[in-house]
Amino acid sequence: MPSRYTVFIGYGGKRGWKIGLKFRDELETRGLIAFIAPNGIPLGTPRSKAFLRQKVKDSDAYVLLCNKDACCSPAVLEELGWAANKIMPFKLDNQPVHPMLGDDPQHETFNTKKPDYARYAKKIREGIKEYRRKIRQAKQSLPASVVVGIPP
Repeated sequence: MPSRYTVFIGYGGKRGWKIGLKFRDELETRGLIAFIAPNGIPLGTPRSKAFLRQKVKDSDAYVLLCNKDACCSPAVLEELGWAANKIMPFKLDNQPVHPMLGDDPQHETFNTKKPDYARYAKKIREGIKEYRRKIRQAKQSLPASVVVGIPP
């Protein structure tokens, strides 16, 4: 059985949170381990910030549910910095992508009226596999002394 990938779901606003909760549940029924931060979590405390940073860093993918609220969210901005190269944006209908992610036509569109959760889970798995393939490829081109601190 393939390893179970972990996904951190980023969102903005109450609508993003509600969609994210359903998305989390649907991803888990499809074999992914998904986490979404509680709505209104106090980011100002060092403890909560450290917890969320570790959750993002330990995840195989950071899935951002893009809408105008996510674009304005200080929490999302911080999470994007922690997520580095494992960000997978999902545009909620025709909502904007976060300005830090650019307007790449590769961004997945999430249909909020008729979500295709099986397709989204497949896209996430494929994205994680591709990210890991690129990491392996980069490691092979580096001298052994540099590879020590890079995760598998």
